[in-house]
Order: sequence, then structure tokens, then C-alpha cells
Amino acid sequence: MNKQIKGLLYFYLTHMRYSVLIFWAILLSILIISLVTSYLLNDSDGVMMMTLTIPIYFYIGIIGYVIVKNWLPFTIKIGATRKNIYFSIAIFFIALALVFSMIAMLIQEIITPLADQLNMTNFSFMHIGHFVNDAWYARVLIDIFISLFIFSLSFLIGLLQYRFGLVISMSLMGIVLFVSMLGVFQGWLIKFFIDIFSNLNLNLFLMIGLMTIIIYGLTWILLRRTTTISVR
Repeated sequence: MNKQIKGLLYFYLTHMRYSVLIFWAILLSILIISLVTSYLLNDSDGVMMMTLTIPIYFYIGIIGYVIVKNWLPFTIKIGATRKNIYFSIAIFFIALALVFSMIAMLIQEIITPLADQLNMTNFSFMHIGHFVNDAWYARVLIDIFISLFIFSLSFLIGLLQYRFGLVISMSLMGIVLFVSMLGVFQGWLIKFFIDIFSNLNLNLFLMIGLMTIIIYGLTWILLRRTTTISVR
């Protein structure tokens, strides 16, 4: 790993540190409030379900877009090569997805037996891994694959807007939305998702990982000719 990539990684880390701390502080506060509420209402018939992963997906998706708007022009301006920017962003977000997924897994592994010990039958965690394999490693792998897929997609959308402007990027997104709505009305898109979820297994998430590599590969085509000036 060359010095420029190390410098870029340090830049990303220092600029995201407070954002990450605030994100986890809010998420853990919500978790604590949910646990206390569940404990106080333990005799009621309702069930409180908590998810740690969906907020993570949203957060990483937003950061993927913010990188293009805030970080990319600055890193190009200070002389970083496009290749080093490309690889440093990939390394940073693989590490971020891994750390976030491990933290979410550890929290669930700690809280679940604690809730059982306190006989809190009205509280549980919700995770897509429950439909596949509820082992901790399966949840971690699923979270990594989905997080990186969402990041690659938001990074691609951000680059499209940066390179071609809001009108072109929104037009492309409009075409995708139109095709999706057409698929819903004709039924083939609904059938596609029914087939996926009826045969939910880890192979699906390996396919998502492959799609992530393809999408992130496409971003290089846009990134290699990117300048410090974005198109409005």
C-alpha cells in the first residue's frame, strides 16, 4: 500500500470519525430506550422488534453519495491520482462495512441472552439472516454484502450527477423507475422477487456481492475522467 493511499485512508477516517460516533450514539440510545420500554411493558401482549442493520444500510448509502460531493473534488485538488482514490475508497468502505457488521452482531449477541435472562419475551431483533441462517457469521456476511452493494449504488448515482448534472442523472433514475413500475404492473418484477425470497439462501448474497463488484467497476469509467468541477 503506497503512502498516498494511506494518506487518503487517514483523511477519510478523520473526516468520518464524528459522523460515525454520532450515528452509533443515536442508534444505541434508541436501543436502550426500546429495551427499557420493553422491560416496563413486559406483561403486555405487544412485541417490540429492533433492527440495527437497516439504519446502517441507510447511513452507508448516504455516505456513498456524500463522498462524491464533498471528498472527491478535494482529494483530486490536492493531487491524489484517480486510481489511488478509487482503491482507497474501496478499502475504506470494505473496512467500514466489516466493522459496522461486527458491531451490530456483537450488540445482538450480547443483548439477546440478556433479554432472555430478564424474561423479556416481548423484545427481539429483526434481521434478514433469520430467514437464511441465524448464525452470527451469516448475519455478518449478509450485512457486509448488502452494505457494500448500497454503497456502490449510491456512489455510482453520485458520480453520475457529478459528471453529467442533475438533469441527466435524474433522467436515468426516472428510466429505471419507469421500467420497475412497468415490471410491477405486468407482474414479472413481483414474480422475480417472490422467487428470490421463496428460495432465500446465502448464494443470493454472494450474487449481490458479484453485482457490487460489477457496479463498483463501472464507477471507474466515470471516476477516471472526473475533474474538480461538477456539472450542475
